Amino acid sequence: MKTEKSRALYTVFAVLLAFCSWAGLAYADSAADYYEFCVAKRACGLVNSKGEVVVEPRFGAIRVNDGENIAFIVKSGAFGARPKFGMVNFEDGLVVVEPQFDYMGRLGEGLIIVGLAGKYGYINTKGEVVIKPQFSSASDYFKNGFSVVAIDEKIGKENKRKYGFIDTKGEWFLEPQFEFADGFEEDGFASARINGKWGLIDKSGKFVIEPKFDSSSTVRHEVRTLRQGDTVVYINSEGNYVAEAETESRFRSGLRSVQVDWKWGYINTEGEMAIAPQFDAVLEFHEEGFAFASKDGAAYLINAKGEVLLTADFWLEAGKVADKGFIRFEKDKKWGLADYSGKVLAKPQYENMLVFENGLLRVVKNGKYGYLDEHGNEVIDFQFDRIDHFLDSGLAVAFKERKAGLINAEGEWVIEPQYENMVESSGREQRKKDILWAKKNGVTYYLNTQGEVLLYMDNVCDTDVARNAKGEIIYPRDFSENCAQTRSGISE
Repeated sequence: MKTEKSRALYTVFAVLLAFCSWAGLAYADSAADYYEFCVAKRACGLVNSKGEVVVEPRFGAIRVNDGENIAFIVKSGAFGARPKFGMVNFEDGLVVVEPQFDYMGRLGEGLIIVGLAGKYGYINTKGEVVIKPQFSSASDYFKNGFSVVAIDEKIGKENKRKYGFIDTKGEWFLEPQFEFADGFEEDGFASARINGKWGLIDKSGKFVIEPKFDSSSTVRHEVRTLRQGDTVVYINSEGNYVAEAETESRFRSGLRSVQVDWKWGYINTEGEMAIAPQFDAVLEFHEEGFAFASKDGAAYLINAKGEVLLTADFWLEAGKVADKGFIRFEKDKKWGLADYSGKVLAKPQYENMLVFENGLLRVVKNGKYGYLDEHGNEVIDFQFDRIDHFLDSGLAVAFKERKAGLINAEGEWVIEPQYENMVESSGREQRKKDILWAKKNGVTYYLNTQGEVLLYMDNVCDTDVARNAKGEIIYPRDFSENCAQTRSGISE
């Protein structure tokens, strides 16, 4: 559940987004494609794939909501005032819900949380109010059919906040009775707090694990964590105790590290010792099913059975070492590449190793970017100042001598480096949509990954305008440019 503090931070972020974000893109994953265009700061709208304006540029920002077929729109208030939030629905005839809410959160099970005048409720993707704003606090999204909400009760001179659970119709599933609660997980249990202590409840509201713990964390790999003083307790999806420990670590690939008599091993989700304590230090298991451990000054790569796959005289940094079938290792501040059998494919000679994409590994050598193949061979010369992620089209934004263009998997220029800047569409999810923003000679272009101009900004008679690929002014509508000639156009 999002706290009031985090909601305040979110609002601050939204204000910054509305004031500063004018070059990003929003792209809808629907039958007709839409992307954001901004003619000026705080003046953003939507254009379809035909270059037609479908939402006038009058909003501070438009952002697609985590790959769903809706986008949030933000309207800035006066200086210091909170922005207002609305949305665009791409599936239902491009419905625009005007900015009117103080807060808008994630989409979950067809409903979106909204805040208005300090109260929270839920709307559907058409903008219709399903559960009117009435709660003092609410989960950011519905999960497994329920949301945790809170009401304030007047007890004497004080307001006491109680939490309960509602269904997607807004009806009480469990009346407000808890000091705090987390949502129901797929196992049918939820963490709840009463009298300052946490326990585990079922869907009848009965505590199946008595409330005696000081804290509770979310479920990972079907195991949740509760803390009682200095003791960490792990409980499985059936509500049974799995293990206790003095230090907390996460279950990864069904295993978590434990320390016994100063040696480290791993237990499984049943509380059984899967790998006997024998190591001086260990890291969490990687999602690929291996972990790094050290003993007697040597580093080991082990599998879930505790079998040693690789022995080396270097230590490996957590979170940066694994790629499907490969291990990136560091020695003497240089990176090398090995496979899971321990065979070294590329000696440690690179300043940085990034990720495998399209069978190629992006690396940095002597300050320049290039690629290795899956055998560790250098297949693209180290000539680029920077290379970004491969797009779905198989192309990547690359920089050379302070100019940006697009290269293919062979390192050949598809779009010659000619732009002062070129970035993928803003946002981690939207980045995969293959829309690019570029700037050249002061002109802002929106490109597809074939280098074709979809839209570009211009200034006519001291007025910011948007032109389509044909050079036709598409915003403002019915604009006359007889007063002067344009100062820019599409470059060949």
